Amino acid sequence: MGGLAAAPLLECNKVTATFGSLVAVDHIDLFAAQGETIGIGGPNGAGKTTFLDLVSGLLPLTSGEILFEGKTVGGRPPHRICHMGIARTFQLNAGFEGMTVLENVLAACVFGSPNNVSRGLFCARPDLERAEALLVEFGLEDKASDLVENASVLDRKKLMIATALATDPKLLLLDEPVGGLTPPEIDEFVGVIEILKNRGLTMIFIEHVMRFLTAVATRAIIMHHGATLYDGSPKGIAHDGAVTEIYLGASAKTMQAAEAGST
Repeated sequence: MGGLAAAPLLECNKVTATFGSLVAVDHIDLFAAQGETIGIGGPNGAGKTTFLDLVSGLLPLTSGEILFEGKTVGGRPPHRICHMGIARTFQLNAGFEGMTVLENVLAACVFGSPNNVSRGLFCARPDLERAEALLVEFGLEDKASDLVENASVLDRKKLMIATALATDPKLLLLDEPVGGLTPPEIDEFVGVIEILKNRGLTMIFIEHVMRFLTAVATRAIIMHHGATLYDGSPKGIAHDGAVTEIYLGASAKTMQAAEAGST
């Protein structure tokens, strides 16, 4: 007799966001299990980023419910959601431009943990050791003393991942992680995702680069007009009639070629 199935790490029930008469996210149901890597695709304006904004607390829910480890997320401010174990990166390669790469990660170590906030601006030895270890893990140790304003696009993206991990998340939300990268850099970033997978981290990411999405996602979701158009295997995207007609269109053959190249 088998045991009970584990509850989803993240549960989104009928999640909806409206702005006047515009329905940006339309009754989305999404359940993410521990260790899943979910890639979300779809045309511009499909509601992908708005959905991540709802989960991370940047926008309020119009209706529906979001639960993380069985606890309600909706209504909490973003920093409290971060302290619950949900970290987020953005399309823009955000960072403290006038601070060094190491200082950026240190800031996340100090302020990203609910156990550290009472210390104010003080940095302890464990924070420094953790920050230095994260730089090593993502190949940034030689850039530790460089100002972020001088960092390359690829290094900025790695830095956002490192600062997110400094908060010790259980769920990582990534918005277009390989946007703006060259094809060789995208291939290198696949290795970054593999590092995160090996940590057992649960991930939900938005991406337009289908070659990347199909290479790293264990499950794919395609959104259209705020609703779920497809939810299943990444390999099945190019063979789904609705996705091909609405999203991929004439590029379906390219998508199929990308799928073949990822096997």
